[in-house]
Amino acid sequence: KQIEIMKVKELINLLQQCDKNLEVNTYNTNSDDPTNYWVIGIEEFPKGSSGYDQDGEVMIITSE
Repeated sequence: KQIEIMKVKELINLLQQCDKNLEVNTYNTNSDDPTNYWVIGIEEFPKGSSGYDQDGEVMIITSE
């Protein structure tokens, strides 16, 4: 089964439908690890920046 990777605009659209006062947690569908990883920030790596010659990405930063 191939995983479809989400784009920023899709994530924004989904988040706009959520209660804006809730905390954001993550869940890894490929792991049995029950640890809660809370979203604490984001980092953007634009296309053409070091290590991202072909594509850029937005990284969601988490912490326990």
